[in-house]
Amino acid sequence: MRRLIHALFLTGIVAGSLVGSTSDARAADAPGTLTLHSDPGDFVGGGKDHSYTRPFDQVFWRGSSRASGTVGASVKALNGDSWHLVFAAPFGQVLQVGEYTDAQRYSFQEAGHPGMSVTGAGGCNTLTGSFTVLEIEYGPDNVVTRFHATFEQHCEGGPEALRGEVVLTPSPPLPPLEYTMTINRIGTLTRSGQITATGTLTCYQYVHTTVNVTLSQGDGFNSASAFS
Repeated sequence: MRRLIHALFLTGIVAGSLVGSTSDARAADAPGTLTLHSDPGDFVGGGKDHSYTRPFDQVFWRGSSRASGTVGASVKALNGDSWHLVFAAPFGQVLQVGEYTDAQRYSFQEAGHPGMSVTGAGGCNTLTGSFTVLEIEYGPDNVVTRFHATFEQHCEGGPEALRGEVVLTPSPPLPPLEYTMTINRIGTLTRSGQITATGTLTCYQYVHTTVNVTLSQGDGFNSASAFS
């Protein structure tokens, strides 16, 4: 009985010690869209049309900067699809608005050739293609903040094409994170000292957050845990 009362006291303290904080990782997230049209016989797109958009599917940046001359994006869709895209200026050049022809597979392109790669469940061993940068914007730290391009990719020298359009735009500023919380007042404490406390946390933003839980009592006992 003493152990059960002990656990009840500890869970009562949790309500005052549950803290949520937003993660910096969400800054890499960007509202965006990706549309694809795959010719019959195209290995990468499977001869199908595909369309993805935020916030229902995740479309986000990866490795995009003025210094690298590349823009990369990834898509993780609710239906399980996963896509990775890279567009690169010829070595030593800055990626800018314009048409890039005679592209080769990134990062195996020869000097003077732009690089590109669009992969899904599979990718090209070798490719030829082209892409047109319709809009690109760099922030003060030379990281890409806005990008819009169309592209065409052919695997292994074949005539079948994967065509598409990708749009990545800056994320709007997020409001302060708000959440509601309930704590179940009855918990358990085992003979070995393991404490189990339960509750529900509800928030209303499409963000990652970390929640720290601290259990404490007056005699100096403390136990902490975190989840996201």
